[in-house]
Amino acid sequence: MDGRTQLIERSHARHVLGVEPRIARLLTLGLAALVVVILVMDVGPAGFGAGLALAALPVPVYLGLALWLDRFEAEPGPVLLRAFLWGAIVAMVVSLLANQAAFAMLASVFGTGIGDWLSGVLAAPVIEEIAKGAALLLLFVHHDDEFDNVTDGVVYAAMVGLGFAMTENAVYYGRVWDTTSLSAVFVLRGVIGPFAHPLFTAMTGVGIGIARERHGTSGTWAAPAVGFTLAVLLHSLWNAAASANLLFPAAYFFIMVPAFVAALIVVARSTRREVAILRRHLRPLVDEGCLTETELEGLCTLRGRIRAHLRALRRGGLQGLARRRRLHDDLTHLAFQAWRLERGIDRDAAARARLRAYEARVRGWDASEVV
Repeated sequence: MDGRTQLIERSHARHVLGVEPRIARLLTLGLAALVVVILVMDVGPAGFGAGLALAALPVPVYLGLALWLDRFEAEPGPVLLRAFLWGAIVAMVVSLLANQAAFAMLASVFGTGIGDWLSGVLAAPVIEEIAKGAALLLLFVHHDDEFDNVTDGVVYAAMVGLGFAMTENAVYYGRVWDTTSLSAVFVLRGVIGPFAHPLFTAMTGVGIGIARERHGTSGTWAAPAVGFTLAVLLHSLWNAAASANLLFPAAYFFIMVPAFVAALIVVARSTRREVAILRRHLRPLVDEGCLTETELEGLCTLRGRIRAHLRALRRGGLQGLARRRRLHDDLTHLAFQAWRLERGIDRDAAARARLRAYEARVRGWDASEVV
């Protein structure tokens, strides 16, 4: 590993979500054990095992969608995994404890029936969106070299929401796993609504992503507050509709589905801005002759990427494909590091050193080795 690579690797070896990695691992293991104990006490060992297996079924589908949205400036796998684990473990523990406390308080004031409704419709959405949104805020602060725009906000939100939904669904499935209600609960939570939690938290992600994209402009910090408010509102509407069975289809088709489509449209617009960043900040390499127009096109369009990867695979096998992917990663990091410096997101000497390291690394690629 040369000096430039070491510099780049050190720049990405940030503390995960603001916590020392070793401490983060210990906390994660401890909280995971606590979640398992709580859920097993609730639904029993068999119910927990069956519920978790069913809850995991739709995760790969939505994980694939999130990764596809993030195709031009992919986030590091370890950071995505930790965001998922935050939702599945940390946010779940916080929500379980805080929701129980909120229910006890509301039930003591309004009675069990009304207290349960208020807890589900008013308290739980606020508590759970704070617990999930905290991961996005920590990523925004401590991974500013990876959290660049709306697309990143939605992708990280999807990871947190998928993790949270998986654990929550495991509880609901575990409670009815040996009854005739299991199929109905699975259709509702696993087929109709598995995108609910990722969608709610995506509103917060969009708000934080807008704040990043508009860095240095007036009113920037209003966007995360608006996004969080929308997350809570959608979550509250979903819970209220679910508690009133006749209203659920209307809420689903006229509120949730349009909100999901709107989120995809926002991400599509953000993706176009990502491509514009790649074209603008990599154009000097084309002018210098370090990069060809074909190679730039192969980076900036889905069709171009597919063609470049297939060509690399055909000519160089798996090693050729791996080299092509590494070159794409280096070029992408170079473009976005230049953009962060331009916008004033990164200002320190280390950020400028990372940019120089990426430039040297890209210029050091042997064209004959990249097929």
